[in-house]
Amino acid sequence: CFCRVRNRGISPYGMKKKLWIFAFVALALFLSGFFSFFEQSRAPSDKGTDNAAYGTVKINGVSIGVELANTSEKQEQGLSGRNALGENEGMLFLFGKKDFYGFWMKDVPFPIDIVWIDGDKVIGIEPSVSPQDGDDVSNLKIYYPPAPADKALEINAGKAEEWGIREETVSRTGQ
Repeated sequence: CFCRVRNRGISPYGMKKKLWIFAFVALALFLSGFFSFFEQSRAPSDKGTDNAAYGTVKINGVSIGVELANTSEKQEQGLSGRNALGENEGMLFLFGKKDFYGFWMKDVPFPIDIVWIDGDKVIGIEPSVSPQDGDDVSNLKIYYPPAPADKALEINAGKAEEWGIREETVSRTGQ
């Protein structure tokens, strides 16, 4: 007589299915946490746009995390509307060609240093540029470099002096 005994516990198929579900959920949670940490660690503290590009500038041995203003829209927006920059953070304007690019402080509520760079050398610094009131751009003071520049770096006021940034200081950009 052939007797078939039925196991009333979990079948091997059911056990494999539960293990796969558990592994999938664990992997999803891990990846979610990993990408969340990565986003927080790489972006400046008061991010601008969600599609912003980031890089690093090294001047005088100090690494500065920067948001890249590499389009005309990002360059016009600049730090406008931001509340703050982090301790070692800034915005790097990449113009592509040398010229006398002007900067204003429209809707920037905190003072900054503007560091003008030509190639890999600092050619000028405008220290402690203060916020300006007014919506009419024609009434705002415009700051220009002392010579044509192809880059400009905006950092918290006083940082250029603190970090020993002076004219002829070499800068290196990594993206």
